[in-house]
Amino acid sequence: MRRGFWLLVAMAAGCGGNAFHVDHDGQGGESGSGGIAGTTSGAGKQGGSVGGAGVGGNGGSGARPGMGGTSATEGGAGAGAGDAATSGGEAGSGSEPEPPPPISLEGLVYWFKADAGITQTSGRIERWADQSGNGQHAVQGLSTQRPVLSQTGPLPLPVVELDGNTFFELPPIDAPIDGGLTFFAIAGRSQDSNCAAIVELSNGIEVDDVYFGHGGLAMHFEVADIWFDSATEVFDLGVMRQVTYKQSGNDMGAIAELSANGSFVGSQDMPFAERKLREQNFIGLSQYENCSKFMGSIGEIVLYSRVLGRQEQQRVESYLLDKWQLPDAAP
Repeated sequence: MRRGFWLLVAMAAGCGGNAFHVDHDGQGGESGSGGIAGTTSGAGKQGGSVGGAGVGGNGGSGARPGMGGTSATEGGAGAGAGDAATSGGEAGSGSEPEPPPPISLEGLVYWFKADAGITQTSGRIERWADQSGNGQHAVQGLSTQRPVLSQTGPLPLPVVELDGNTFFELPPIDAPIDGGLTFFAIAGRSQDSNCAAIVELSNGIEVDDVYFGHGGLAMHFEVADIWFDSATEVFDLGVMRQVTYKQSGNDMGAIAELSANGSFVGSQDMPFAERKLREQNFIGLSQYENCSKFMGSIGEIVLYSRVLGRQEQQRVESYLLDKWQLPDAAP
């Protein structure tokens, strides 16, 4: 089934999201013509929109560049006889496009981060608020099974610490992961274990399960009874990693792809999960008989119900690596 590991995971799953407007540079319209050589210049034709510039004609110097939201209208000044205008005015610059956010809301299922949404009672975490906007908050009603918030080693931010007895429950969810998903996490093991889940979605033991976690030192990804362990040993004890579990494909088949600290570690054919309501969902707990509860730290979890393209995946990974000050290199 599973093997144990320390990890950082972020993944992508489907939900509706917000569109982001991007302003494009304005393009100039028709340029104004200058006057005839040796005579007074004529009026230039109407110029373009934002950023447009009139261009001087024969015998005239260039028109002035268009200003924000106005048109360039004046022609060039007349030149002396025999002289020819050589250049137009300087083009106006458009606005810079706004860069997309590292965590898009499009298709976002979960977003948990240890630096936000933590509610503690008597020093233990009672509630971990989902930052995706979907209200899928993680909770633990029993005080003895509540994780703690702790500062681990050189990390810049506190992390959620689980000791093998603690975990969170997640509400029922029907995410459209039957066409692909992307999962990201920042995580690491603190103790040896055979296998443990960072996140598991299921309807019971070995029922409709989708598992993101570790099997020993390897990354472990499982859908129903099909599983994939990375050959690369990612989850060394006491080391935080950024981990990515991705599943993509089409009607002909699907493939799982695993990465750690932004570097590819392996891929394998694996069928998509079925689309259905899953009611037994956890952070830090797998219901597999031979697996333990997660023993280690979790800094962030991101799940998408869609397949992120290469550039968007790298943007999320870079955000996580920079935020948690992890090396941008394979284990």
